[in-house]
Parts: sequence; C-alpha cells; structure tokens
Amino acid sequence: MLSKLQSLLSKLAVTHAATDNSPGQMYSLARHQALAYDREMMAALAPFPEPSTEAPAWGVVMEFGYPGFSATLAAFSNGQTNLYYSDGQGVPHEDVNEQVRQANQKLIAAANKTIPHLKPSASSDLPAPWQAVGKAVGAASIIDTLEEAGLPPHLGEQRLVIDVELDEETALAWMKSFTDLRLALATRLEVEQDDDAYWASLPDDDPRAQAHDIYEWIGALQETLVDAVR
Repeated sequence: MLSKLQSLLSKLAVTHAATDNSPGQMYSLARHQALAYDREMMAALAPFPEPSTEAPAWGVVMEFGYPGFSATLAAFSNGQTNLYYSDGQGVPHEDVNEQVRQANQKLIAAANKTIPHLKPSASSDLPAPWQAVGKAVGAASIIDTLEEAGLPPHLGEQRLVIDVELDEETALAWMKSFTDLRLALATRLEVEQDDDAYWASLPDDDPRAQAHDIYEWIGALQETLVDAVR
C-alpha cells in the first residue's frame, strides 16, 4: 500500500519547468502529465488498443528546446495528441485534424520499431536550447523522401535500390541527420579510434556487429552526399 501511495504522490508532484512562462504554470502541469501518468490514468481520456509484443509503445513524448522557450509534443496510441508551449500556447487535442492523426500513427509505429534499441531512463530534463529540433525535422525529412520514392512499409530480404533527387538544402539536412545517427551509435557502442580489428572479430550474428555495420554504412552514405554537393 505504501509503495502505491508513493507512486501516486510522484504522479501528482509537479516539477516546475525552467522555461515555463504559462499562466498558472499550466505548461509544467501538462508536461508532467505527459511524462508521469501511466497508461491506466491516460486511458481515462480514451481507451487504448490492447498491448502486444509487436506494439509495446503506447505513447511518445518529444521535446524541443529554444533559448528561454520549450515545446512538448505528446502523442499516444489512443489517438490523443497535444502540443504544449512553455508560454501557455499550443495545439490541444480538440484541434487536431486527419493529417495530425496520421502523423500520430506513424510516430507510434516508429517508436515500436525503436524500443528494442533504447535504454530505460528516469531523466525528464528539458533539452538544451536548439537541441532535438533539427534532429527531429531532419529524420522526418529522410523518411518522407524515401517513402515518396518508393520505400515499402515492410522490408524483406531482397536487395532494394531507391533513387532519390535532393536539392542542396535537403542534402545538407540529411548530412546533419546522418551525423546525429552516427554519434548516437558511436556513443551506444562505445566506438573508439583504431578499433576496427575488434569489430571485425565479432561474429556476424552479434547484435553489436550488426549495429556497427549500420554505423559504417551511414558513414558511407554521408561521404557520398558530401561528394555530391561539392
């Protein structure tokens, strides 16, 4: 009983966000609800689909930092989508349209694919100024461009070649996204200089070797883009 009480109190204890300039600290409250409320509490707004091993994600929270300002996007698999601004503005769920609902579904689907590669975290700090903005937009740009060029929703074992045409601005955005991806992989894998022999020694079925192959492949793509825009 005590543990349940402590859990409930933690959900009710609102931490003031440093960027919060909203009336009555409504931004801090909304952000806290998105980060702290569990699936059962969120289901009071709308029922969730039954969870499964193939679709464990029931919500995604993305945050964007600016100097003296932040934004929090909360999207849940029950269709609830809200965008909160630290000045009290934003886009409530009641104002979402069909395009937003489709984006919600894509975001949840992407989260389901990503969850196996993530580590649990108890941190809910606001991002630093300009953190996440370019990364989120850049990643979305890559996915959208590939889908428009014929990327299927499910990839098989067969070799797949997709031709895309990029203007200079889009190519630069892709290069920045590739840099972010390689940095994240290098940090996760603890890649060090001159450690090629170690990665070559790992068996092909080792998940670390497979992730390192992706790291190297993204680097090759990045070099190709650099040569193309010169």
